[in-house]
Amino acid sequence: MNQRLRRQCAILLLSVAALAAVQQASAQQPPPPAGTPESVLQSFQASVADPFQQLSSWASGSACDGTWNGVACSNGDVVALDLRSFGLAGSLPASFSALSSLQQLSLQSNSFNGTLPAAWSALTQLTLLELQSNQVAGTLPSAWSALAGLSRLNLASNALVSTIPSSWGSLAALTRLIISSNTAMCGSVPAGLAGKVTAVGTAIGSACPPPPSPPPPPPSSDYWLLQLKSAVSRDPGGVLNSWSAGTAACSVPWDGVTCVNGAVTSVDLSFQSLEVTGEQTCLHLYAKVFFSALHSHAVCAMLPCAGHTTTRAGVRDIAHIAVFVRQQVRHLT
Repeated sequence: MNQRLRRQCAILLLSVAALAAVQQASAQQPPPPAGTPESVLQSFQASVADPFQQLSSWASGSACDGTWNGVACSNGDVVALDLRSFGLAGSLPASFSALSSLQQLSLQSNSFNGTLPAAWSALTQLTLLELQSNQVAGTLPSAWSALAGLSRLNLASNALVSTIPSSWGSLAALTRLIISSNTAMCGSVPAGLAGKVTAVGTAIGSACPPPPSPPPPPPSSDYWLLQLKSAVSRDPGGVLNSWSAGTAACSVPWDGVTCVNGAVTSVDLSFQSLEVTGEQTCLHLYAKVFFSALHSHAVCAMLPCAGHTTTRAGVRDIAHIAVFVRQQVRHLT
């Protein structure tokens, strides 16, 4: 009995040792040569999130040995990838363009993002491309007009924008283009694709809206200085007479204004006996001038309000301005 038990233990130990040797050999297997289907697919595997380990069988061996999940081959060439609903997330790999024998590519119902790779125009054997129900954005690549054998292309339910490229009208083999539920797509259907496009939930067939106008630039220091001038009700010394909308503060220097490299860096109107329409107006406008100068990369902006009076309250202490400006700078930073 003891001899039989020893024999069984020996067999078990040999089996464990053999399994360990196989695993070690697999771990030490060199990576496939660059440019091979195995290299392309393993690089893709490493670049995407695969929470359900659908691509774990791609770790070793040959892509065409029948064990790689979702990979189909013919005569030793990868001809189809069916990765639908694998739960994958990441960008679409431009490197798939190296799979020159690929005929069918099904990537629908995943979480792919980014843009459609223009490099896939090299997949001239492709007949079926399914990318619906992902998060792909951007425009349709005009270079895909080189996919002469493509018969079905489904891009529905993504975040694609703009028009169908006019060059796609040359895709004579294409029988169905589905771009439904890409709400920002618009424009006309190329003549060569008439009757072949399904575009429910898009603005295809309607003119694209003009691009939005760029936002206006922020008001300049000159603008806020002139606003300050307009708030001054009395200027007995005429210090603001040189402040005119017809000239720039830094081209013909305005009195009390200092510029460096064409930008207002300080405004000093101390002790000019100016009368302003209100304390808050004075503080607010001085602060606006300060921030505008700061926006223009000014290194400092001295904005004293001392020595002036207002119709509501006397603003005679420069500390009022200093405290206000310090508070606003802290708020901005």
